[in-house]
Amino acid sequence: MASGSRKPSSPKSPSLWSPSETRSRLSATASVEEQIKSRTHPESAEYKSPPGKPKYVVGFVDKEKEIKDGLTKCTQHLDAIFVTGMHGVGKTTLVAKVFHDPDIRKNFTIAPIWVHASNSTTKHILVDILRQLDELPQDASQRCAEDLSILVASCLEGRKFLIVMDDVHEHPHDRL
Repeated sequence: MASGSRKPSSPKSPSLWSPSETRSRLSATASVEEQIKSRTHPESAEYKSPPGKPKYVVGFVDKEKEIKDGLTKCTQHLDAIFVTGMHGVGKTTLVAKVFHDPDIRKNFTIAPIWVHASNSTTKHILVDILRQLDELPQDASQRCAEDLSILVASCLEGRKFLIVMDDVHEHPHDRL
């Protein structure tokens, strides 16, 4: 196949991008990822903001619909949706796209919360959740994880909420 500036025939055909377009997209992605990694909350080196809304997402149409359907169905119990896969396949990008979708966000009574769970203790995760709920007590550093979990539960009780736990390397029930 000859190389050129041919555009992909569909979003599922990234192999049809020209080499220069592919390099451009990859460098733009790397730049955005570095910006995301460098953003920290002024009060804590542990806090990282959620990734921005992805500009380009290739594929995942069925998975995106499945996640959105799961988030918008009416239930009377706590639901968990797990997005799993090998490193680098686009799990965070897919979830970030759904996370930033206004039609999804309007389904929750509080703003969606994004927590980076990698290398975090249960206490750090709970502190991040409370910070994003704007309910972080002054003495949070002196409180144990169990006390903080009770506070998180009381803040969320009776409300419809979305918490994304990104970069989880072990089963979340092992720690939470």
